[in-house]
Parts: sequence; C-alpha cells; structure tokens
Amino acid sequence: MTLNKPELRKQFRTNRQTLSELEQNNASRLLNSKIQQYCSSLSSQPKVIAAYLANDGEPSLTPFIHWGWENEMHLALPVIHPFTKGCIFFQRYQSSTIMHYNKFGIEEPKLNCHSLVPFHNIDIILMPLVAFDDNKNRLGMGGGFYDKSLALTWKRKHRPKLVGIAHTNQYCDQRLPCESWDIPLDNIITPDYLI
Repeated sequence: MTLNKPELRKQFRTNRQTLSELEQNNASRLLNSKIQQYCSSLSSQPKVIAAYLANDGEPSLTPFIHWGWENEMHLALPVIHPFTKGCIFFQRYQSSTIMHYNKFGIEEPKLNCHSLVPFHNIDIILMPLVAFDDNKNRLGMGGGFYDKSLALTWKRKHRPKLVGIAHTNQYCDQRLPCESWDIPLDNIITPDYLI
C-alpha cells in the first residue's frame, strides 16, 4: 500500500486534535519531563534550544520553556521569514518578548533583528510534527519550512540536534514517504518513549 502524504496528514492531525484537554495536559506533563531529562543527559549541556508554541493539537512545550528559563538556558522560537518564502529563522524568546500571530494564526515573536539566533548557534531544535516512523522520518504540515531552512546550513560542522516532539498516537507503523530534501530527525520524544 502506498502512503499518501495528504491522507496521512489528515489522519494524524485528527489523531492529535481529538485528544481531550485532560489527555493533552497529561501528555504535555510527561513530555516536558522527558525533554528535561533528555537535555540533562547530554554530555554537553545545551545552551541554546529552539522550541515552538503549540498549535493544532501539538504537544505544549510551555512547562519546558519555563524550566529552560529557570535553568538559564537561551530559548528561541521559529519566525516565518518575511522575505524568503517557505523559510523560517529563529529568534530569542524571553518572557518579555513581544509576540504576534503570523499568517497561519500561530503565535511567534515580533521580528527583532537584534534577537535573531543563527542556526549554527542552536544546540537542539525541538520540532513539531504530524507523524513519525521508526526510521526517525518526520511528516510535517506540508510547507517544508523546517527542511528548507535547515538545508541552508546543513553541511556546517556544527549543526543542531533535531528532536521531534509528538503524541504517541502520531506514530506511523509504516515507513513514511520521504523526498530527497527531507531531513531525518536525530531523536523523537513522546509521552511514552524516546527513539
């Protein structure tokens, strides 16, 4: 059976959207604890971590973000690039950061050129996803924002660890369809396990 990306997106978005508020909160609590453990277990403590603000049923990283601030980590959030179509960049995120909603209705920092964080300065990127498989392939929302943006810096010596964040019900037991430009994840964290 050939897996069709639009059908997969619809199925797995529905999976995460239909979780009750209680299920979302429990998943968020477990996930955030696992992400903290993951960051603490690395041989070199991460100094800059790119996160995201949950949308469309994605797991919330708000508890992790507060933990990061308490532990003096520098956090960044994705911002849609105003000039390069289909790309994002990362901007420093603090409790005082001025926010706005982008064209997709997702909250992001208001553009501030003094707060940009180059990809090569980021240690870990926590990435939302629609579905994942055993090979650490990630199916996103379909815009290719992360893949296009990462491709620009992927050959550098220092590159960030890519960690997919998902609900357990976003797992696909078959290999997801991949394109040549798709960048696989280094790890995936769900409430139940770490790949």
